Amino acid sequence: MTNWQADMTSGTKQNSSKSYFAAGAIMAAAMVVRAAWVLYCARAGSLFVGGDPFQIGEIGAIARNLAEHRGFSFPFGIGSDPTGWECPIVPFIYAAAIKLAGGATIHAATLIVYLQVIAGGIGAGLYWLNVRHLVDRNPGGFAGWLSPAIAAGVCLWPESVFSVTQLWYFVWQEVALALFLLLAMRWTEKPGRRSAALAGISGGVLALINVTPIPIVLITIALVAAKTRFNRDSLRSPAIALLCFLAVIAPWLTRNALVFHALVPLRSNAGYEIFQGNNAIECIREPYDAPHPANHKREFQLYMQMGEIQYCRYSFHRAVDYISAHPLQTAWRIGDRIYVTWLTDLTDRWVPYDVTPWWQRSVRFRMRFLFSAMLVIAATAAFLLGVIRGRFALLPHAHIIAAILILLPFPHYFTLADTEYTTTFRMLVAITALCMMALRAEKRDTARA
Repeated sequence: MTNWQADMTSGTKQNSSKSYFAAGAIMAAAMVVRAAWVLYCARAGSLFVGGDPFQIGEIGAIARNLAEHRGFSFPFGIGSDPTGWECPIVPFIYAAAIKLAGGATIHAATLIVYLQVIAGGIGAGLYWLNVRHLVDRNPGGFAGWLSPAIAAGVCLWPESVFSVTQLWYFVWQEVALALFLLLAMRWTEKPGRRSAALAGISGGVLALINVTPIPIVLITIALVAAKTRFNRDSLRSPAIALLCFLAVIAPWLTRNALVFHALVPLRSNAGYEIFQGNNAIECIREPYDAPHPANHKREFQLYMQMGEIQYCRYSFHRAVDYISAHPLQTAWRIGDRIYVTWLTDLTDRWVPYDVTPWWQRSVRFRMRFLFSAMLVIAATAAFLLGVIRGRFALLPHAHIIAAILILLPFPHYFTLADTEYTTTFRMLVAITALCMMALRAEKRDTARA
């Protein structure tokens, strides 16, 4: 090795060490911010305002059944009928917390919230590392303010901070997507066996948290295969990634096939989700009278009579019939959901009947809502401006970033577009917009991946 090569290797290691140290500091800061939010909610009495937190959502109900030795079962309360309504990882995490806390109590829910504080902090550090990786790919191509701006953004992004108090998969999907993105970028640069295996395994874990990002994983594998021009020898790396991805999700697919005696994907309720967004009730955000088995007597009776698999298939057929009979209304609803996804529901037009619109609530709540909404609008405007000016294509790994920004919110255009479901997407829009704004004009030609 020549002297200059040794110097470069040494410099790269030093930069990596500094990046990981900075990422650790960002993780710690993000955890402090999220823990402060939890303490504020606890002091204000708004941490678990809905009552028993394990009876509010399907994940909590499944977790309780798991912890109480009834298996992965019945998403709508206490029961032992097998279910595939949700992906398995988050219910198992919650079940472990319930066991540690000695039961499905407020103490267990609080433990889960603080686990999510840790996960949220890790996710913030990983997103910063992703941007740092883009910067390292194009030294001197980005303005110096980008790294501190991203650090502040991922630590303080309001919707990400707020999500730690919600007992759902949001925080876990956020951190898993950040990890997959980091490993995928490294893999696409050096498509070796180890990097392929890590990308495939992380993609499988992401899929077992929620199904929405699965197309992102598959598209990334396809992009690497296309990059090799489908050369027989070079296809070994994407094949390894795909096999690792399938190996991670295979046990869950096998369990579903054995339990339901049918081909069931990672979640059994895909057909129902489409019906939830396409029925006679206006369903841009989830309304109070949504036809959901958890809160609708007739739908619950249908679910119990037909069984989960047949009920979800029947729901899919109902959705197809409704879409066929109302094509213009369906297209209009898709437009409304795109608006809510990218800009939030500023007018609270689709607010549930028992929820007070944001402008009629406390001054503190109004300020918090407006701050969050203005950030989302500014991020979307900056992102669109960057795309119009041709800066998006100049980003390193633009194809992978594009796949995420297109595919992550896509299912919600046809189902429900509640803010919580698209929090991670909007934060990624803001991160991408900052990266485009920080691209140095004189370095554009060297910024291409």
